[in-house]
Amino acid sequence: MNRPFRIRFMPGVGATVIAAGVAGAGPVMQIEEPQPVEFHIGRPTLSLEVENDSLRTSRSDGSLVPTKDETLDVTPTVGLLFDGSIYDPRLLQFNLETDLGFTKGKRWVDDGTGQTVTSDRNFFLQRYNATATMLREKPYSLTLFGTKDRVQRDYDQFNRFNADVNNYGAAIRNIGGNWNSDLRLSHNDETIDSSSLPSIYREDLLNVNLQNRRSPDDFTTLRFDNRNFWRQDGGTQPYNGVERTFYALDEESFSTNRENRLESSLTASDIDESISDTSAITWREDFRHQIRENLWSGAIYEYDRREADTGRFQEHRAEVYAEHKLYENLVSRLNLHGERDTDLDDSETRYGPGLDEHYTRRLSDFGRISLSFDGYIDHIIPRSNGASIGTVIGEPVHFEDQRPAFLTRPNVRTADIVVTDDSRVRRYLEGADYRIVQHGSFTEIQRVFGGAIPNGSTVRVDYPAEAIPSSSLNQMNRSAAGELDLFERRAVLYAQQQVSESFGGSSPQFQNYMDTVIGAKSHWSWFEVGAEHVNHTADELSYSGIDYYAELFWEAEYFSAKLHADRSLIDYGQQGGEQDTTTYTATLNWNPGQLMTLQGFAGQYYETLNDGKRDIFTLAGNVIFHYSRLSFVLTYRYEDEQDSVDRFERHYLLAKLTRYF
Repeated sequence: MNRPFRIRFMPGVGATVIAAGVAGAGPVMQIEEPQPVEFHIGRPTLSLEVENDSLRTSRSDGSLVPTKDETLDVTPTVGLLFDGSIYDPRLLQFNLETDLGFTKGKRWVDDGTGQTVTSDRNFFLQRYNATATMLREKPYSLTLFGTKDRVQRDYDQFNRFNADVNNYGAAIRNIGGNWNSDLRLSHNDETIDSSSLPSIYREDLLNVNLQNRRSPDDFTTLRFDNRNFWRQDGGTQPYNGVERTFYALDEESFSTNRENRLESSLTASDIDESISDTSAITWREDFRHQIRENLWSGAIYEYDRREADTGRFQEHRAEVYAEHKLYENLVSRLNLHGERDTDLDDSETRYGPGLDEHYTRRLSDFGRISLSFDGYIDHIIPRSNGASIGTVIGEPVHFEDQRPAFLTRPNVRTADIVVTDDSRVRRYLEGADYRIVQHGSFTEIQRVFGGAIPNGSTVRVDYPAEAIPSSSLNQMNRSAAGELDLFERRAVLYAQQQVSESFGGSSPQFQNYMDTVIGAKSHWSWFEVGAEHVNHTADELSYSGIDYYAELFWEAEYFSAKLHADRSLIDYGQQGGEQDTTTYTATLNWNPGQLMTLQGFAGQYYETLNDGKRDIFTLAGNVIFHYSRLSFVLTYRYEDEQDSVDRFERHYLLAKLTRYF
């Protein structure tokens, strides 16, 4: 490791000597005076970066002349590391990492008619990462931070984009006694350079957290966020607004038994936006009491209110229950529940009893079995004010792998659908982030692979739809699930089934359906395989699908590799059409010694739909070489994406040579 330069600024005598002894001799203690400024300069680095980025856009059918946008930049940089303290590191400690350089390059833009426009690229390169902390060992401390950098981020394994990030702010922390608190104020400015969807996002964020811990089990948490944001995606209309969120959680135990408790929570958010305003509030009370060692009772109440410019939605949910645990592995729960939903156009009331059973048992030393059953009977009373259209505000939709995700209401006005993230701040774009697929009277929201919606996330959807009917009915919902785990996941068999049946009335809103999932998987030291079949049958909407995958992996001292293959097929039956997606990926990492590291990735994603296809191929590799005080990094990435209309080809190359002093 290289030793940094050290510079100390001293006012005078560096030590005080105290001598005490007998007959001119005795122990001596030396105390070093704190230094007003102690400054360390890390060994500098010199580097040379060569970066080439080329994007070629064309039509898949060859109807238009391809266009090309290419840049070539050469950037020499100097890197420095500063750190130090003032008076004492416990009083004020700071550090700064920086890369400074000048970029000189060219850009060539081909407009598709044979004309190429050339322009110079000259700019000062700046990268900073700085922090300063005061009183870091005290119960209260202040930290100042700032970052300016150009980074690469992944939407997924196949799609990557460049981002210019500028972030700075301050954080104050206080830890002492029962009360802990911290306050954070930051500004973030981010520009995303993506060929498919460039965007600009700015925000100022104030975050306040308070917690009072009265005991290990009893505490109160308060949090407040205030966010000012401005966003523009591609050539769309920019929008800005202010989001305020307040969250409170209180956990209270009534005895030394942790089971006797009351949990209260409140979440309120309000967004004043240039396009539309939204607000939401959720209040929840959860009471639990232990009657005997294996018998509990409890009650839950939740109020949920969501409002937007297009409408308002309110929901009350209540439940009382008794829970019994038998033989430490059989849990039974009997409940009475009720729910009332209202909006500006209609309302719905449902109530009834429910029963949950969960059983888990270890089968000697070779396996484990889990069984569960849930059953509910509801009496449903829908009411309508006579309007033919109702508005749904903030309906949650969850995306998980390739499973279909449908809106609950039939006959949706698809032109008025609005999809946002779970916080309601970011609006997603149709075509780039999601697509709408109509299946008869029902609407499916599909996550676009490579878009801004992550797999496994939940979005909020606003939409107008046909109002619910005014005739009451009874509905029975039941579900059963089982899993058999043998020899520590060497073989896993599982099955799930959900059934909903309506009596005394029929409507697409309350259609009868049966949803069945059957699957198996096996995991060994060097491979894993699995398959799952899904079958959904309903009065007006049915589909079935199968998903199967295989993985091979190797782990050695200097080498690791993973091969993955997956295929998912969804058949929409009477509604017509299929969706077929196939994914192949290969990842390797080889480190033959301390001098070199090799990393590689290759993948292909292929998707076919009723209205076309989509094919993405990506090849990427990194070579990292170190020798003495020299370092060389070579990165190459190739992306080829085409659908029924457009095709995008991108070549990206970065070579960086660094000399450490």
